[in-house]
Amino acid sequence: MDEIKPRHLYTIISDDVREELGNKLSFIGVYDKSIFVPKLPARLAKLCFSHYWTGGQGKFKVVGKLVSPSGQVVADITIEEVRLDEKTSERHVLIFQFSGLVFNEPGKHRLQTYFGSSDIPDRVDEIEIKLSE
Repeated sequence: MDEIKPRHLYTIISDDVREELGNKLSFIGVYDKSIFVPKLPARLAKLCFSHYWTGGQGKFKVVGKLVSPSGQVVADITIEEVRLDEKTSERHVLIFQFSGLVFNEPGKHRLQTYFGSSDIPDRVDEIEIKLSE
């Protein structure tokens, strides 16, 4: 069976994601494009990236790398096997939950998401760390 990578629909960045009864997701503390912190280094208890995808076929290893503006990997998550079948599901949700993050520098941090063994990310989302005034 040929692998077909899914197509990204949208991403929600939040402090937390909870699964409720009835297969509902609740997003707590949704961010637009920036996170304001009083000082650096800044510690976040949790940061969640909820990716919505459509289509796709096959089994994939999925890696999410949170990268600082200077190129350092702040945190990473690997999901060893994600099975996609475009015939049985129109939409797929992948949630990366990072705990105990420490941001040492301001600027745009990137979550790079990889499906399979590619060196090129299939999706890049940005969140900017800013000092509050």
